[in-house]
Amino acid sequence: MKTILALSIAVLSLIAGIVHADKYTESDVRQAIEGAAKQLPIQMDTYTQVTAMYMAGPKNLIYRYAFDIEKFTEEVARQASVTPEKIYELRGGRERWANLIAEQEVAPFLLRQTCSVPFQRDLLTDGYRFEYQTFDNQGTFLFKSTVDRLGCGF
Repeated sequence: MKTILALSIAVLSLIAGIVHADKYTESDVRQAIEGAAKQLPIQMDTYTQVTAMYMAGPKNLIYRYAFDIEKFTEEVARQASVTPEKIYELRGGRERWANLIAEQEVAPFLLRQTCSVPFQRDLLTDGYRFEYQTFDNQGTFLFKSTVDRLGCGF
């Protein structure tokens, strides 16, 4: 999962076309995001696809992902030599399993990564926030993670 997210952030950084600079105008950021969004969807790995990116109001960047939680759960179950149903049962159901993935893996990783990527640090310092929304393949909301400058400690 961490590899997925690292690749995701790296690719989104590249396709956004934002080059390190002292100051980004909101128009520059909006234009870069709109340009990158035209290249979507992008399959990030076996489980994850970037389906949308856009600005929702001033300084609020939204990244939307489709996450194949069933395929991911099947792989985890295979490695643990149990059934996917057993994983859901042990983790309190599908919804709770998705929340555990988000709380224990995704959110901490996104915070560390977003706070350390230079162009994202610049945007965070300027008051931008990054919201990562994740849905399953049927469009059902799974979880979201938001990163802002306070979360990064600067």
